[in-house]
Amino acid sequence: MKRKGTFALLCMLTLLMLALDGCSQGEQKEKSDYYIYYLNKEKTKNIPMDYEPQSEKDEEVISDMISKLSQNPDSVDYVRPLVSVRILSWSLENRQLQLNFGSEYSQQDRIADVLCRAAVVRTLIQVSSVDSISFYVGDAPLMDKSGTPVGLMTAESFIENPGEQINSIQTATLTL
Repeated sequence: MKRKGTFALLCMLTLLMLALDGCSQGEQKEKSDYYIYYLNKEKTKNIPMDYEPQSEKDEEVISDMISKLSQNPDSVDYVRPLVSVRILSWSLENRQLQLNFGSEYSQQDRIADVLCRAAVVRTLIQVSSVDSISFYVGDAPLMDKSGTPVGLMTAESFIENPGEQINSIQTATLTL
């Protein structure tokens, strides 16, 4: 009789441990709804890192995201996108976010410029009150190498080849 009681107790403890293990697995951290886009250490592509906003107000989230883009990330595998440039001011009007950069923005090489723009746009476009983003250098709109204004940008303004297949074909619908 004593063996049956010990066996029953052992079975109950085993079931209890399995139940508790199942509960702890269900409490795993959920994925974030927001990301800050950094550069990989080779500075060849954008990498998203989870971001939890400290506020529910879009203006405060935008301000905090801009601050994060200028700070070194927690991981040594990532580099901040705003290294040699800084956002002097910003304004949000009619769901369009205008970012005003200092004159040093024009000093960047083309690759750094595109990766910086992609990281900033992909990060800030996540805010619900932002539909598009425009860049200004000083008081003038950002121009491409041919002198044409870059204009409004969204996350779809940037196409990234993951590099797995160099000769792969990608299609995209772009608004010109």
